[in-house]
Amino acid sequence: GAARMVPSLDGDGVRVRWVVTGSGRYALTVLVGGKPLPGDSLPFSVSPGPVDALASEILLPREETSVASVAGEEVSARLVARDAFGNEIDATGELSLTLEHLRGAGWAPKCGGRGWLRGTA
Repeated sequence: GAARMVPSLDGDGVRVRWVVTGSGRYALTVLVGGKPLPGDSLPFSVSPGPVDALASEILLPREETSVASVAGEEVSARLVARDAFGNEIDATGELSLTLEHLRGAGWAPKCGGRGWLRGTA
């Protein structure tokens, strides 16, 4: 995103602030008059934000069009947890899965973990 510069409180230099929405590794280089300051750029990392239910999804295997199973057989689906900016998150420590039996309609998975991915899929 666009950087915002404000004078430092002690009057020595400026403070630069910006917002990064993509997780990953970055390098900060400062230019003065179009030329980089001497020395190396400053590396830093950005981690994904918290899990966002609206950005996350449950994916079925490619050959499947719906979740269906035979008693005693395994059913699989892949959860892709993302933050509000679409960055994938390893949320394995936050997940729980419950199966809710629906009369006359088989069953439907109901996923949740710390209050996210509510409802049936």
